[in-house]
Amino acid sequence: MSQPIYAIEYLGAISASGGVAYTTASILALYPTATVLQMKTPDVQVGINGSVLFHITYDDTSYLTTGKTYYFDRDCVVAVGIYKAIV
Repeated sequence: MSQPIYAIEYLGAISASGGVAYTTASILALYPTATVLQMKTPDVQVGINGSVLFHITYDDTSYLTTGKTYYFDRDCVVAVGIYKAIV
């Protein structure tokens, strides 16, 4: 039996401003079925729930769960989508 291949069904994107807090609640208010975020700007740093900033880059993905707050060091575009199993 073959294993499914996973892809992201894009729902849209957010244009995030550097230094501004973005909560998963605010993202899910725009895209209620979303399960994944994908960075669409190269060389960005992000802090989650007050953590130190760490480097992420173009096409890095993160599973979207409730209760998180994201801070980006500069303006960036983050795609929002749903992981889908395809055959």
